[in-house]
Amino acid sequence: MSGETKQEKTILESMETGHEKIDAVIKTTNATIGWVESIHKFIKKNGFKKLVMDLFAVCMVVFIGLWIFQPGIISNRLDQYREAKHAEKMAERMNNTPLIQAELDKLRLQFNASWVSVWEFHNSTNNLDGMPFLFASLTYESMNPAMTPIAEQFDNVRLSLYPLGSYLREHEMWCGDVEDLKAIDNTAYYRAKALGIKFLGFKLMDVEGAPNAMLSLAFVEGSNVPDFNEIAEKCVFTSYKVNSLLSVGGEAKKKK
Repeated sequence: MSGETKQEKTILESMETGHEKIDAVIKTTNATIGWVESIHKFIKKNGFKKLVMDLFAVCMVVFIGLWIFQPGIISNRLDQYREAKHAEKMAERMNNTPLIQAELDKLRLQFNASWVSVWEFHNSTNNLDGMPFLFASLTYESMNPAMTPIAEQFDNVRLSLYPLGSYLREHEMWCGDVEDLKAIDNTAYYRAKALGIKFLGFKLMDVEGAPNAMLSLAFVEGSNVPDFNEIAEKCVFTSYKVNSLLSVGGEAKKKK
């Protein structure tokens, strides 16, 4: 008998729990229906635009209240968001790095170039008026095994000292014998000569009209330089592929 009593008690408790859950669902449903009806009446009386404006006002009051009385909550949330986005971009760039390197290697091997490089634009300091100083850093490099690395020589290059930057903004590309570069950019000419470069080419890349990087290709003295038009065509093609990988967060919407 005691076993049957326990079983009956368990069944009764289960039924009571079930009834409680049903009651809770009914109360929640009724409350939701009540809110919906209230919103419906408000919209019918004042219009949907009024509802949106009131909700926006409530959100602003809550936000301002938090900002005044608990500013740490807002700043912590913003910091967490920035850190998450930064980590996401870093992960994507690391995944894209071997793909970028593969494209540079492919272009270099196709023409037996001495160096094929990617330069990325950035700013790190401002003048007294708050205007940023613009720099370029050689961030990716594919080199002929007979050559030595040059990336470390071109870190934080101040673009204001190189007229070639302005030329590329207007013409997008420059390719030719290094002696012809002297008429455009005397500083770039002497730096190229110091590396023994005979033929040099640059292709500007941008995202939505704003320059973000450039592709360069160089041949030292004694190299067999291919046809200029063929080099230009392949540089443009490679720049499209590389710039889509440089533009973290998706393909560049507009790239040259």
